Amino acid sequence: ERRTRLRLEKRILQRSLRRYEGNFEYIKGRKVKYRRDIAPVKDLYQRYKELKDIVNQWDGVNSK
Repeated sequence: ERRTRLRLEKRILQRSLRRYEGNFEYIKGRKVKYRRDIAPVKDLYQRYKELKDIVNQWDGVNSK
């Protein structure tokens, strides 16, 4: 089902982004704060946001 695939993709992206943020904090000694900090994974962040919006729309429709 499409929902399942998109939720799985979102979860995978979320884990990848959290891993990036953790590595960034370990190396730089601070949290991701600026746009330049996320530049290497900008496309992943954009796709994650798209998926998050889609999933939230579905959840909003289903909860009404």
